[in-house]
Amino acid sequence: MKKILTILTIACVAFVFTGCQKDVPNKFIVELRSVGKEIPNPNITPERCIPEGAEATLESIRYIPGHPIYYMDYTANVDWGSLLTDNNLPLYGMYYLTSKVTNALFNYIPGPTNTDKIQGNACSGFICYNKKGELLNCRNYDGDYGEMVVVFNRNVKPGEHKSVMMTDLNAAQKYSGTGGYNGDNVLLRGGIDLNVLLRQPISTVDGMNDAGLVITSYQLPNFNDRNNPTIDPFPNVTPRPFAVDQNTGKPRIGFSGLHILALTKCATVQDVIDLFRSYDFTTLGRDLNVHWCVSDANNNWKTLEYWVGSDGRDSLYVFDENARAHSANLSSHNVGYEYLSMENYYYNPIPAATWSMDFWQRDFGGVVRAQNMMDHYSPIMDEVAALFCLQYGNFGIEVPGQVTNWSCVYNAKQRTILFNARNDMSQAYTIDLKKDL
Repeated sequence: MKKILTILTIACVAFVFTGCQKDVPNKFIVELRSVGKEIPNPNITPERCIPEGAEATLESIRYIPGHPIYYMDYTANVDWGSLLTDNNLPLYGMYYLTSKVTNALFNYIPGPTNTDKIQGNACSGFICYNKKGELLNCRNYDGDYGEMVVVFNRNVKPGEHKSVMMTDLNAAQKYSGTGGYNGDNVLLRGGIDLNVLLRQPISTVDGMNDAGLVITSYQLPNFNDRNNPTIDPFPNVTPRPFAVDQNTGKPRIGFSGLHILALTKCATVQDVIDLFRSYDFTTLGRDLNVHWCVSDANNNWKTLEYWVGSDGRDSLYVFDENARAHSANLSSHNVGYEYLSMENYYYNPIPAATWSMDFWQRDFGGVVRAQNMMDHYSPIMDEVAALFCLQYGNFGIEVPGQVTNWSCVYNAKQRTILFNARNDMSQAYTIDLKKDL
């Protein structure tokens, strides 16, 4: 078996390197910090911002011409831990939370917005290793055409970690009560007061800190959809409620808070597990449950997700590759290392056994893209090959007209990030946390 796997590995590497990289253009990889232009005529009103350092943060915003990418140095003094942890935080409490954040950041309160139903999409990714044996945490983020805002977070206290946060401009505006996203180039067109970008960290969906800790999130299927008998393959199976609402008496927190605190306070996978277990997690949107792939500079990685435990309460489950091999349920795709694929289905054996993968495929098409990536996957790929491999999980494969917002390859050991936006393989960008933070 080991010999067969070695042959498969060599074959896959050869395919990826010869089949993909032969088309790499000149100057394909550009340092993100070496490019970027100031926002023309930025709409900044410092008197409306409360935190110290807000004006410098907003003045640091840069855009990448021709690509839906911005970046900024976040130096505003915001205590995310106290803002995003709230014992009164209700289930589906996104507007409650963002209203609280708004009051802390601005001298005005935007009008209310409906954030109960958050429309998500199916992300995809995988774990692999480069030839040096360094773990690469690779992910696609799919959304609603949101432009990417890379946040260089320098707002940390002594002993905490600086980080790079990948955030969605569309999502941040959708949750903020400041109005809609209103299409690409909205910042360049003056369609948004730049002040609201102070809220950008609450839309963090993946990132890396200066210790090499990486966290990536993936949406999970909505079990409530099974109430539709016309598409439900198992109408007689009682579905578990979709939302997670832990109630054990610990401080309550939502997914955005966990992302920010993990990147700020954690250095290892075990640190993240301990952090998650120190809070009661509450789903902030009716259609927003996620699981996480976390990794660190010691080549450790785990999958974290919530599921109802034997006590009837939502509990945190931690999976490694061996557990995932039995529960990922990709048996129709006979690849020995397929369990290294990350997708939008539960890895817990209970839902994996009762949830129809065929239904999930027809709902979000996640399995098709996972298998498509696995056809071009190798356990050993360098960063460029891994970035190309991610493009085979493009959201548009199942849903014409949709795109993958961004693809990231995180090298925790080297503290580097290679990424592109919307499957545009004419240009990729790199971040080196050792010098860019």
